[in-house]
Amino acid sequence: MSVSPETLSDGRAEIEFQDASLDIWDKKYRLKSKSGDVVDETIDDTYKRVARALADAEQGTDNRERWYREFLWALRRGVIPAGRITSNAGAQAYKPATSTINCTVSGTIGDSMHDILGKVHEAGLTLKAGCGIGYEFSTLRPKGAYVSGAGAYTSGPLSFMDIYDKMCFTVSSAGGRRGAQMATFDISHPDVMDFIRAKREDGVLRQFNCSLLITDDFVNAVRDEADWPLVFPVLETEADEVDLTDPKQVVWRDWPVQSGYVTDDEGLVACKIYKTVPAKRLWNMIMSSTYDFAEPGFILVDRINEQNNNWFVENIRATNPCVTADTRLHTQYGLVRAGDLYRSGEALEVTVDRRALGESARGCEQRSAVPVFMTSDDADVYRVTTEDGYEIEATEWHDFYTERGKLPLKELRDDDRLLVQSGKGQFGTQGSAELGVLLGLIAGDGQITHRGNDQIAAVINF
Repeated sequence: MSVSPETLSDGRAEIEFQDASLDIWDKKYRLKSKSGDVVDETIDDTYKRVARALADAEQGTDNRERWYREFLWALRRGVIPAGRITSNAGAQAYKPATSTINCTVSGTIGDSMHDILGKVHEAGLTLKAGCGIGYEFSTLRPKGAYVSGAGAYTSGPLSFMDIYDKMCFTVSSAGGRRGAQMATFDISHPDVMDFIRAKREDGVLRQFNCSLLITDDFVNAVRDEADWPLVFPVLETEADEVDLTDPKQVVWRDWPVQSGYVTDDEGLVACKIYKTVPAKRLWNMIMSSTYDFAEPGFILVDRINEQNNNWFVENIRATNPCVTADTRLHTQYGLVRAGDLYRSGEALEVTVDRRALGESARGCEQRSAVPVFMTSDDADVYRVTTEDGYEIEATEWHDFYTERGKLPLKELRDDDRLLVQSGKGQFGTQGSAELGVLLGLIAGDGQITHRGNDQIAAVINF
């Protein structure tokens, strides 16, 4: 259905804007020039600016005009885009360095001064463009840990969070928006109690929303009234300071960063146990702080990864699944190499096994997927081969569905049974049933041969 020009103004219930709404629009979203002169005379002018900017992404004048009408119709009837779109879309002539993206996530902050300060620089530019940004700070070593390069003891992640906090307060975010930051922190980090109590001190981390990364293991420990170990990875240079085989000193677990830390053959990182606390005591501390100060929040990180709609392209907080560029995927275009899909940038309809969606029945269905993107142009690649002869090449973090559940390649065992696609894939719109039969005959009972003079023939034996 396309919206006619007449319906853009007819049939709308006229509801007066409240004074507060007009004030927010004027201060946060109304486009003005450098000298303060008004560009958007009315809210409807803002709608038109946004609708025009969104429609200009389309190909062809007629298509752009059609979608301009569609977007304007929707905006006038209550559709509210994200704030950065309302503020910055179509405003390039007045603020060309701004973004229409509301929320971003920082790359993993490495445990070094170089990376900590480098991410501050990136965050400052991100905030300046009007975006909010989130970070995980539990990748930084705990307070009191020795830093051999400096010959001193670190002040811990919360002190470095204060640098980000002050930077956010200082940088003027585009469009009059106060800088927005999100800090996450692993529930097993040795400084987790300081993180929970941080907002109790007046003026501390006021430019942050703070949330804990809560795992299933922690929830189970609370239910069982068990002890909970607070841990941090062991550096390779510290390997001789702990007994890596003693479960009272070390636990092995997934970690966002592996470089420089002690790891095993399965890619798990050795984490030193700094201390152990009753899980229920930690839970009660969280509940008390949340009741008194409305923070920290909860991020059920295991649940998020299990229910993530983009499970086929990402593993939140950890890494992105990745196959090699020559891996063929079942799409609406047929079996196409991942590298070709990446170069095309096309949105995809992919074939998904129902068992990967949590169902018990076999078979496949089609699901919308984001375009293929490159996770790394220089990563170690491994070949997985089954007893039946199936092969796939992938990075160590690519997920496989097995009878033990979903596992990254690095955690696969020789005795694992992989779930192979149990239903029909997609073969595109080219070709025909007759061609399919012919190709099947050639593959099963024929051969391809050279006749000479650059002539190739297919021979079928009946």
